[in-house]
Amino acid sequence: MSNLRIGFVQATNSMDVHWFKPLAFGYLKSYLVNNINFLVEMDFIKPYAKEIDKYDIIAISSTSQDYGRALEIASRIKGVTPEVIIIIGGHHVTYLPETMSEDFDIGVMGEGEETFLELVKLIKKKKKFLAPDDLKDVEGIVYRDNGEIVVTRRRHLIKPLDRIPHPERFPDGTQYIFTSRGCPYKCAFCSSSAFWDKTRMFSAEYVVDEIEEIVGIFPDINHITVEDDLFVISLSRFKRICELLEQRGLSDKLKFSFSVRANLITDEFCKTIKRLNIQSVCFGAESASDRILGILGKKTTSAQNQKALDLLHKHDIPCVCSFIIGVPTETVEEVKTTYEFVVNNLLDDKLRAGCPVNILMPMPGTKMWDFALKNGHVKLSGFDWNKLSIFASYRHSKIESFKEWAELRKRNNSLYLNEETIPEEALYEIMSDYEEKIKRIEREKLRNEELKNTLQQMEARLKDMLTVTNKFRDILPILEDISKNILREGGSPELLNKTGELCYHLRINERAFQLFRKALNSDSGKDEIWNNLGVIYLEKKDLNRARECFSKSLEINPENNEARHNTLQMLSALYEPVDAERLNKKGGVSL
Repeated sequence: MSNLRIGFVQATNSMDVHWFKPLAFGYLKSYLVNNINFLVEMDFIKPYAKEIDKYDIIAISSTSQDYGRALEIASRIKGVTPEVIIIIGGHHVTYLPETMSEDFDIGVMGEGEETFLELVKLIKKKKKFLAPDDLKDVEGIVYRDNGEIVVTRRRHLIKPLDRIPHPERFPDGTQYIFTSRGCPYKCAFCSSSAFWDKTRMFSAEYVVDEIEEIVGIFPDINHITVEDDLFVISLSRFKRICELLEQRGLSDKLKFSFSVRANLITDEFCKTIKRLNIQSVCFGAESASDRILGILGKKTTSAQNQKALDLLHKHDIPCVCSFIIGVPTETVEEVKTTYEFVVNNLLDDKLRAGCPVNILMPMPGTKMWDFALKNGHVKLSGFDWNKLSIFASYRHSKIESFKEWAELRKRNNSLYLNEETIPEEALYEIMSDYEEKIKRIEREKLRNEELKNTLQQMEARLKDMLTVTNKFRDILPILEDISKNILREGGSPELLNKTGELCYHLRINERAFQLFRKALNSDSGKDEIWNNLGVIYLEKKDLNRARECFSKSLEINPENNEARHNTLQMLSALYEPVDAERLNKKGGVSL
C-alpha cells in the first residue's frame, strides 16, 4: 500500500450555525503524524467533494442530531467506492454504538487520538480491509462480526493531556482553543461529562505555548475563544496562565472569551479573571425558576444567577447567558419568568445582546435522553435522527426570523418534551412575543452603541482640534444634527448625557440643557447627570435650581467630588461660608 490517504468529514445539518471548523480534525492529524514513521495525506473535505474516491480512509465525525446526515454521506461514499474504509467517531457512536449502520466499518468511541492512531497503523500493516480478528484487540471501538455489533473494552484516557501535540489549524476562520476536556458538573441535558468520563486539563505552559504558536501563525489575531466547558475550573492554573501570558507579552495583544459558572462568581473571582483582557464571558443560566434548575441538575439558583450578573456588571465584565425552556412540567408562568429575567438584565446592561433561549432537546448520554426513552418520546428502532435538530435558538441558526424557525421545527417534527403542560404551539406564541420584545431592546442598544461610538470619535476629534488648531467649530453643524435627532428619537440616559456633555464643551448650552433634562426623565438616579444639569443652571445664574441639582447628585452619590466642588462654587456665589466649611469636612475638594 502506498501513502495512506485520509479524508475527514464533519457531518452537519443545514439549519444550525457552526461557527468554527472542528479542531477534532486538527488533533487527530497532529497526533497521527507525530506518532507514525510512514507518510499519510490527511485532508479536511466537504461531504460531496468530487475527489472523495481518492481516499483510502474516510473519517466522519458526528453528533446525534447530525447522524442522519452522516448516514447519507457514508451510504453515498460506499455506493461510489465500496472498498474505502469508513470510520465514524464523535458523540453519537460513543453513546449509541448499537445504532451504527452497516455503511460504517468501524466506530471510534470517546477520545479518538490513540484509537485512530492504532487503526491507521493496523490498516497500513495489513495492507487490506480489516477483518473482525484484526479488530478484536483494539480498545475503544465498535465493529461488526457476521452482522453482529461488537463493542471492545473502553480505552484508557490519555494521561497527561500534554502528550497530545498542539492541533493543526485551518488557515482561515476563527481561531479557538481547548485547555481542558470534560466538565465536573453533571447537568441533566449536557452530554460532555459522559463523553469525556472525567475532567482533565492541559498544563498552563502547554496552553500558553499554544496561544503563542497561534499568534506566530496569525500575527494579526487579536481575539481567542476558549471553548472549554469551564475554563476557570482551576483558579491556580488560571492565574499561572495569566502570569505566563504577561511574561511573554501576550496579555495586552489578545482579548479572550470563555465560560464561567454562576456559583463560582465572587468579587475576588472577578478581580482574578480581569487579569485577562476579557471580551466577554458566558454561562448557562438556563432558567429563572429554581424548580426547573433542579430538574436540569444545575446545582445553582436563580438568585445565584442574578448575583453573578450583578457582580460581573460591577466589574465591567460583559456577559452572555444561555437559557432553556420546554422542560418537562415547566409552566407558562415559569417560561415567562425566565424571559423576564432576560429582558430585565438586558435593560440593565447586565446581559449583552445575543443571549439564546433554546428549547430543551434530549441528547444521548444525558438524563433527559433517558427520560425521553422511558416516556416514549424516542424509540431507537427506525428513529429519525433529524428530529434532534433545530433546538438551538434561531439566533444560532441560519434563519433570521423566529416565525420561520418555528415553522421549520414543525416541518422537521423536532422533539418536544413538554406537550402535556404547555402545548408546543402555545410555547411558540409566548416565545414569539418575547423574542420580538428582546429584538427591539437589542436594536435600541445597538443604535445607542453606534451613536455612542460616533460621539466618542467626535470627542477624540474635538480634543485633537482643540490641541492642534483650535478650530473645533468645524464639527458644530454635525453635532447639532446628531443631538437634534437624539432628542427627537430618544436614547439611553448614558447616550443623552454624553451628547449633552459634548454640546456643553462646544458651548451649545441650550441643547445640552435639553439633553440633560431628557436623560433625567429616563433615569433620575444618575448623580453625574444631576451634576451636569446643575452646571447649566449655575451658568444661567439660576442658583436655587443649581443648588437643588447638586444636592440631588450628592444625595445619590456622596463621593461625587465634582458635585462637591460645584456646590462650593455655588455657595461662594451665595456667600454661605458655613455650608462650605461643612462640605470640606466631609472630604470634598478644599479651596
